[in-house]
Parts: sequence; C-alpha cells; structure tokens
Amino acid sequence: LKVGLAVPFLGLYEEKNWPLDNKVKRFTAVKSKSQIFGFFVEIFQAPFVPPNTHILHVVTTHMIFLLLLRTSIRRENFSGIFVMHFIGLGRALGGSGTFSLIIRALFKLMWIVRRRDGLVYHCIYLNEYDLSVLKSLFGSKNITYYKVPGAGIRKDRFQFRKKSLTQPIRLLFLGRLIKEKGIERFIRLIEDIVRHTDVVVIGEIVGGFENPA
Repeated sequence: LKVGLAVPFLGLYEEKNWPLDNKVKRFTAVKSKSQIFGFFVEIFQAPFVPPNTHILHVVTTHMIFLLLLRTSIRRENFSGIFVMHFIGLGRALGGSGTFSLIIRALFKLMWIVRRRDGLVYHCIYLNEYDLSVLKSLFGSKNITYYKVPGAGIRKDRFQFRKKSLTQPIRLLFLGRLIKEKGIERFIRLIEDIVRHTDVVVIGEIVGGFENPA
C-alpha cells in the first residue's frame, strides 16, 4: 500500500511514527495572530498535494474550502476524484448568523469558479439536514452524495445493556469546550450517574476554549 498525504502539521507529527514505507508530504497549517493573514499564506504557498494523486479525500470545512480554492486558481494541479467529507457542518456552515451566511456564499461562489474538466466530485454527509445544506451549495449536477450516518457509536453493533456498577468508573470528554461538542451533556451525564449510584465517578475533560471572534 502506498499513500501520499497532505498532513496538517502543528508540531505533533513525527515522520518516524508513519507506519507505511513511503514518506508523506506535509502541508503546514499557518498559526498567526491574524487568521485572515494565515489563511492567505495557506492559499498561495507551494503545492502540497503529492503528484499523481488519484483520490483526494479532504475533511473539515476549512480544508475543503482551501482545496477547492487552490484547485480553481491552479495552485494545485490535481486531476482525479475529489472527496469532500463533511463530518457535520459545524458553526461555519450549520449556523444561522451572519458569519455562516458569508461562508455559505463563499462556498457557492467557489463551486461556480472551480468547475473544470478532469475532476470528479463526491460529497460525504452525516444526516439529511446536512445534505439539504450541502445541496443548496453544490447542487446535484457533477457531484455524487454519500451518507455515512453517525460520528459516534453504531447502535446496531453496540447495543445498550444494563449493568450494575460496583467499581469506580472514569469518563473522558475530548474536544473543544463549546456547547456544540456536547460538553454540557457530558456534565449532566456525570451528575445523573452520581445520583443513581454510590460508586466513585471520575470525569475528565480534555480540550481548549476557542479564541473570541
């Protein structure tokens, strides 16, 4: 198996830990006090998609927009299958405020500008609401949609089973400390467990606050 990757690099990736024989090509995500300045640097930096790439699988709204833009202005010479993988829309596309409206308008504009021969577009979405939003941006022509439901436990494979608690339990929350990630539900879950059992419940929260906009 050979894989060429564009890896967002924030100082944590080490090449010695890469499990395959071939080396990956890295894309450096720019951290700057000015997010707009950093984004412009990302747009115009040297191409980072490996040559002869046949399938480009892009995750997160930021990277999808960036790659659409870079291919449309020819900063990337990629020609193949472009997979846009939306694991939820996030606040950027799923919100109702002015910022979300601007981002949606930019995506629509980018979708019009990017149209070029040689690229096949696929879009992976999470649920029917996400699909309706994405179709409003990309339409139904020249793109195929695939539903990959859920981003957590598959209930068809892992069924709920009642179990008596006799030993201390440890629960972990890992994610950004915002309401959309379920931090409030996590705290309520711990409170509910404490009310119904005498065992020790340890809740650990790992994450960071976002910078104020």
